[in-house]
Amino acid sequence: MNDKTEIINKINKKSSILRVLGILLILLSLIIFLVLTTHQGDKILYQQKEIKRKNLVLSTILDSSQMILSKKDSLTFIVNELLLLRKEHNADSLEHLYSDTVINYFKNLHYAPKRLITISDKQYWKHYPNDKFILNQIKIISETEGDKAFINGKQCCTELKCVDEILEIHFDRNKKINYVRGFYAK
Repeated sequence: MNDKTEIINKINKKSSILRVLGILLILLSLIIFLVLTTHQGDKILYQQKEIKRKNLVLSTILDSSQMILSKKDSLTFIVNELLLLRKEHNADSLEHLYSDTVINYFKNLHYAPKRLITISDKQYWKHYPNDKFILNQIKIISETEGDKAFINGKQCCTELKCVDEILEIHFDRNKKINYVRGFYAK
């Protein structure tokens, strides 16, 4: 019986050692798991911060591009309004599109107040009652010095006399027209 008790005690000792060893292995695995997940958590936090930073940069770029598009859209609207009012020979309504002083207005007016431009347009349309401009294309260019529009089309003083023309229009900071010049297209 002694042998059996000794064998049982040896087995119990070995199983106790195995239990302790198993518990130690489980604890070691838990510690390794915690260390790895903490390190992984730091990586995830860093990645989340990077994503937020990149989203901010992208939204800033998107906002500025939308601002440029809306600026070009508003300038295109102003140019179309100018052409419509000129087509109707409505000089008085054109006044609100001009800055107080226009640097250049076609060939003959320089540093002219917008009221003088209205008078000049009325005289021109009195002399050319069938005058019209046929639009081909509008190109808006945004620059740091100011925005510009280039308008390709045909200028018809009479029904029979039309020439290809490019209008160059400059805008001030308030989107008011402060320069208008026409050039014959070649």
